[in-house]
Amino acid sequence: MKKVLGYTVAAVISLGGIAACSSDAKSTPTTKAATTDATTGGATDSNTATVDKFCTDVTDLVAKGPTASDYASKLTALTGQGASLASAVAANPSLQTKLTDCLKKLVPGG
Repeated sequence: MKKVLGYTVAAVISLGGIAACSSDAKSTPTTKAATTDATTGGATDSNTATVDKFCTDVTDLVAKGPTASDYASKLTALTGQGASLASAVAANPSLQTKLTDCLKKLVPGG
């Protein structure tokens, strides 16, 4: 149990640190990457989908509880998504609040 909580705290600290280091400054889009394609939704939908999937996975994991047999492996898989979540928040800073709310669910009492 202590090991699982250790992983949880490490994940929250890592992702919280990444999110905290993102820029709050608003600037006008000057690159093609900052725009979206109207037919596919572009990068914004991809980033939102990444965070949404993470939040769904967190909700499912929390619902099962830490006594589930696959809890540790699923928690490890969630922490492995850190890089893609950091990229999503860096590309779309408005996702930071949603990601933070999802991470709070992983903390006991959160």
